[in-house]
Amino acid sequence: MYFQEQYVFIHDALLEAILGKETEVSSSQLHSYVNSILIPGVGGKTRLEKQFKGYYRSNEFIITQHPLPHTTKDFWRMIWDHNAQIIVMLPDNQSLAEDEFVYWPSREESMNCEAFTVTLISKDRLCLSNEEQIIIHDFILEATQDDYVLEVRHFQCPKWPNPDAPISSTFELINVIKEEALTRDGPTIVHDEYGAVSAGMLCALTTLSQQLENENAVDVFQVAKMINLMRPGVFTDIEQYQFVYKAMLSLVSTKENGNGPMTADKNGAVLIADESDPAESMESLV
Repeated sequence: MYFQEQYVFIHDALLEAILGKETEVSSSQLHSYVNSILIPGVGGKTRLEKQFKGYYRSNEFIITQHPLPHTTKDFWRMIWDHNAQIIVMLPDNQSLAEDEFVYWPSREESMNCEAFTVTLISKDRLCLSNEEQIIIHDFILEATQDDYVLEVRHFQCPKWPNPDAPISSTFELINVIKEEALTRDGPTIVHDEYGAVSAGMLCALTTLSQQLENENAVDVFQVAKMINLMRPGVFTDIEQYQFVYKAMLSLVSTKENGNGPMTADKNGAVLIADESDPAESMESLV
């Protein structure tokens, strides 16, 4: 029985490798690669669709849903237990950041979570290029039985990704989070309405943009697979998976001289425009 299980595992691993083929792509080849996986083959299906069926596990992020009134202390216990020092709060699809449920204490009174207390020590705002703002809260979590202290920074974000903004602006928030993570330990907690698409997309694009910086290559398939393993059901629609490719293509385009943004032709293949149009929105690309 043991050897049979081993055989099945090896078979499945080899099958996945064969079906996935080579998914890491150098930045210089990304344009042609995206075009190739979006063009339908003989059977009418694209390589993107085949890849999508086929998603490295990591503790860099924890994806979850917005805390509810009765789960607030459980949420803070998760922060404490995982020694997390960054929280990224993405708003509901139909709400503004200011309208979300406030699960943190006011400056006037700390929150008691039995083993520790949560205290708000400062609140600030960071303006983005599109005039939207990130609200930044700094908290101190102090143990009640000893002198251990955990400093946590909370980013209350505007709508992301914003369908009315240029696709390049997708990475503005990501760059803020990445810079903060350089000085912090523990996983980054990312939460949205359901702990799904927006949070998963932010984690995937953060990882891919870091891979692009470090290796001058990206592997969208493996990163998406990692996110889906970490939080099953994040990528439930092929358009979400396709958007990750398009966002990375846009990022590569901004790093290359003489290349305009991408546009999608009628059959879904990604083309490079002759002239740059900074006003082009995500809505027109997805």
